[in-house]
Amino acid sequence: MNGAREYYKIISEAKRLEIGYLRELNRDDAWGLGKECYINGNIIYALSDHARGKCFRIFLVEHTHGLTDKELVNSNNRFEVYGVLGGQNGWTEYYGWIHDGNWVQLITDYLDDLKSKIDLHHKKVEENKKLKDVEVKKQIDSTVDKFNKMFA
Repeated sequence: MNGAREYYKIISEAKRLEIGYLRELNRDDAWGLGKECYINGNIIYALSDHARGKCFRIFLVEHTHGLTDKELVNSNNRFEVYGVLGGQNGWTEYYGWIHDGNWVQLITDYLDDLKSKIDLHHKKVEENKKLKDVEVKKQIDSTVDKFNKMFA
């Protein structure tokens, strides 16, 4: 994995393709974490961007049951584990694991699994497109042959 940009891309694409059981948090309630926030289990993935690139942060939440989105993202309930390690925000920031723990392997495995599923999805789409292209070519060839015979 390449870090924040790659993670951003994986979570965005997984949500678009509805892979990985990501639930979008209410944008108004998640304001301040990112323009898009998704939760899976006890993990919040926060995505945002600025003129110079993508921003990606990961938060853990201890309790999720019965909490509203606003309560989930409350600073007293969340613990940031991946985000900006240094640099000037919006200019030279760099990302990584802020805190190391058992969650690192769990999260990286989840992201790797999502990436594999996304790649498989794109491969299937490409294969279907090729099959469709072959069928279209057959139809066109048939039409060309029909008109060639007609004008022979």
